[in-house]
Amino acid sequence: KELIFAILKANAEQEDLLFMEGVLEIIQSEGFGFLRPINYSPSSEDIYISASQIRRFDLRNGDKVSGKVRPPKENERYYGLLHVEAVNGDD
Repeated sequence: KELIFAILKANAEQEDLLFMEGVLEIIQSEGFGFLRPINYSPSSEDIYISASQIRRFDLRNGDKVSGKVRPPKENERYYGLLHVEAVNGDD
């Protein structure tokens, strides 16, 4: 699993993207969520994950999610998850 993670990270870096992981916290009233990469607490390094991705991959609170991430755009506060690569260590 560590080798796969290293390969995915290297591929993301070649595309000028980041490869990150975190624990999912779903904002129930809105349907979207955040991957919390540091201490499972809200921070400026949280990664936004859309409601459609949460539904598509049947994600739940506490899932460990990794994938390609882009930096925030001009009018955004958070990094954005572009593609889910693994959930709880499974591809």
